[in-house]
Amino acid sequence: MKIEVKAVTKKFRETVVLDDINLEFLEGNIYGLFGRNGSGKSVLLKLICGFYVPTNGEILYDGINYNAKLEYPKDLRALIEKPSFFPDLTGYENLKLLAKIENKITDEALLKALE
Repeated sequence: MKIEVKAVTKKFRETVVLDDINLEFLEGNIYGLFGRNGSGKSVLLKLICGFYVPTNGEILYDGINYNAKLEYPKDLRALIEKPSFFPDLTGYENLKLLAKIENKITDEALLKALE
């Protein structure tokens, strides 16, 4: 997979968080993002994951702009910042809710993972 970030800008109201960012991520490589707090690292990751839509520019996954279709690549997975769970549910119940997103994991597989 190849992810291309092309001329991406992200604004929240009048605040420009990312301005004309161009990056390329190639499958099989490990990349690190570093910068001070508030520099836009998490915003960039949320844009790549489709949690946010760029104000300008585009993000391509193997040449496809999923943001334009308000979709995301089916094999994309991410945990950004700290994961949130429902505190009133058990670990199994939280995992079961996540598994329902695509119905690819059986109850038996969830129980085995918890062991």
